[in-house]
Amino acid sequence: MKVVLLKDYPSLGKEGEVVNVSDGFARNFLIPRGIALEAHPGIVQVYQQKKAALKQREAKDRQAALSIAEALKGKRLMIQAEAGEKGRLFGSVTSQQIVEAIEKQFGYHLDKRMVLLEESIRNVGVHTVPIKLFRDVYVELEVEVVKKEE
Repeated sequence: MKVVLLKDYPSLGKEGEVVNVSDGFARNFLIPRGIALEAHPGIVQVYQQKKAALKQREAKDRQAALSIAEALKGKRLMIQAEAGEKGRLFGSVTSQQIVEAIEKQFGYHLDKRMVLLEESIRNVGVHTVPIKLFRDVYVELEVEVVKKEE
C-alpha cells in the first residue's frame, strides 16, 4: 500500500514522502497513529505543494542568515558588566545578554539558542563566541566584556 508520511519516521522516510509499505503496517500502525495517510492523488498533490513551499521558505531563511552572517563578520560586540579588581565578573555574561546586545547595537533579532556558548563568560576581556544562524551558517563574533564604570 502506498502512503504519504505526515511526520518523519526513521526507518521509512521524511514528511511528505510517498512510500510503499505492507497493508497491515499501514492500517494497524501508521494510519491510526497519525504518521501516514493512504496515498490518493489529491493528498499527494497537497503534500508536494507543502514540500515546495517549505523548500522555498528554507531558502529564504538561509539567505537571510547569510546576510546577517556577512553583516556580523568582523564586528565586535561591547557588553558592560560589573567586575571585581582582577577582572572577574560578579555573575556572568549569558547567551540572553549577548542576544540583547546584538539587537541593541546591530539591530538583528536572534534567538538565545543560536548563541553556542559552552559556558557563560565570567571574565573581562575579548571572547570569541560562535553563533549558529541556520543549519550550515555560522559566524564567530568577538564579544568584548568591559568593567562597568560606577
